[in-house]
Amino acid sequence: MRIVLAFDGSNDSMSAVQAVARLPFREKPEITLVSAVVHPTFDLPQSKGAVEAERHAIEAVEGQLHQAMQQLEPIAARVDRVAKTEHPSHLILETAEDQQADLIVLGARGHSALSRILLGSTADYVVNHAKCSVLVVRPRARLAGEVERPDRKPSLCLAYDGHAPSKLAFEQLVQYFQWPPGTRLHVATMLERPSMLPEDVVYDEELMQQSRESQTQLIAAAQEQLANLEITYTVRETVHVGAALRNVALRVEADILFVGDTGKTGLGRILLGSTSRYLLHHVECAIWLARPKRYGNRP
Repeated sequence: MRIVLAFDGSNDSMSAVQAVARLPFREKPEITLVSAVVHPTFDLPQSKGAVEAERHAIEAVEGQLHQAMQQLEPIAARVDRVAKTEHPSHLILETAEDQQADLIVLGARGHSALSRILLGSTADYVVNHAKCSVLVVRPRARLAGEVERPDRKPSLCLAYDGHAPSKLAFEQLVQYFQWPPGTRLHVATMLERPSMLPEDVVYDEELMQQSRESQTQLIAAAQEQLANLEITYTVRETVHVGAALRNVALRVEADILFVGDTGKTGLGRILLGSTSRYLLHHVECAIWLARPKRYGNRP
């Protein structure tokens, strides 16, 4: 597995490093730390002073990169770094394509006054243009924070609707990781219902039953890999799928919410579904946005 991890020395990016260092990878990944160095002369011609400023800026970030690499080396097959003076989002995406990365990891900011997650312009751009899966880590998420209970097992939540994107999210959850015994996995299926229908009335009982059967079949197909996990399920109708999934992730104290993504527009821009977009900006835990790799053919 190849991972590109965006790093700028901030607390947000350190949270991302800590999160990756704690993940139980099935095989040791190859990790590339990416730092885009920005200084006041970024847009000026490359005068002697500008070149000198760039050199000092890169030297300043090198020490932080070294510390981050030390945290990642025990769990990685290889850790490299890329530090250049370039627009951050462009450098992250270019490096991911050069490396044919399976995953980009980003640190998000905290909450706004309206309890909305602040991705930041770089993270938002990368999420919308990445050609592979993306893991967004919250600074106060349990996955990135201090270990309060060393014996606490991971808690995962899978948003599942039976379609290909959510199946891919499940495949990556199983394929990339060797979750320790006792890990909790909650599979949540949310079915849209008319807003005018009374809450105590079931809109489509047949679809709810089909969804329960689909969940059971999904887990049965990976029974060997998931044998030691504690698996629970939710199937419910709701008028707001995103908000309902967020509430489930809160209830099960999820460390990571795995979500499938949609495809691309004709302009090559990733088309985030309304549910994915809502979750990216509102869930408190880390969120794994699963995508198939869409890099062009390499010579």
